[in-house]
Amino acid sequence: MKLTVMITSYVFIAAISFLPRYIYPCIDPSPQETVGRNIFLEHRNFVLNVPISILLTTYDSTACALECLHRSQRCRSFNFAINPGSGNCKLLSTDKYKDEEEFKPSSFYNHYSITSPCEFKPCKNGVACHPLYESNEFLCEEWIKLNKNRVCFGAKNDAYGSFTIPPIGHGYLKALKLVYRSGYVTCKKTPVLRSHWGCEVDSKISIFVTDNQNKVQFPQDYSRSSYILPGYHKNSTELVFSALFSPLFVREGMEFRIWYGEDYKNGKEYDNSGRTCTDVYGFY
Repeated sequence: MKLTVMITSYVFIAAISFLPRYIYPCIDPSPQETVGRNIFLEHRNFVLNVPISILLTTYDSTACALECLHRSQRCRSFNFAINPGSGNCKLLSTDKYKDEEEFKPSSFYNHYSITSPCEFKPCKNGVACHPLYESNEFLCEEWIKLNKNRVCFGAKNDAYGSFTIPPIGHGYLKALKLVYRSGYVTCKKTPVLRSHWGCEVDSKISIFVTDNQNKVQFPQDYSRSSYILPGYHKNSTELVFSALFSPLFVREGMEFRIWYGEDYKNGKEYDNSGRTCTDVYGFY
């Protein structure tokens, strides 16, 4: 297998002054490859301070970028240590657009993000930019709030949180967003395992959204009580579930429920605890 690596440097004029680098870690390049999916932009002396998805030791940042591409379902960006050493490559399941508040200056790391038009802030009036990496496009996310009061759910004893679709939410729902507001949930008594949306030490999510008959509507491709949601982790400030097959038609007054995974499955919930509160938004 032939490896083609090209590194280009140039001066980038922006509000923050650093010299970015583009990294092109392509394997057997072909016209079918998506350019945006294979180019990383270096943010010197910046770090995305979120839980690590995979910790590796690599020769350089280009090798780390290759590792990220090989694990595309669990990697959306990475931090690479400025000084060499063990564990210098930290693959992340989210990006600086979803966790903007955690993108911070650092003396120890450089951050690498997959290139996206979102880098140039194309969405106006404070609307969030959502990168579509596979097509090198973006969406300006304008969401409709669906809940009136905070929706809170527990971790055991059928402690789901519920909300009903308001008149403005009547229509074809393309995506659902949960925005963390307070609390925690956990599937163990150990305090270190408390999180917004999951459990254990990994980044898996353990949240389900069902209808009033407890049929799962989001995510639409799960198989266990916890799962990988590309671009998010158990302590993300928000979760976005897309309608993978077709938009979900929702009517005014329809009830939906938010469950913690083990509580929904009624499995091993005896040592669960906590309560997470969230706001709910729909994208139509």
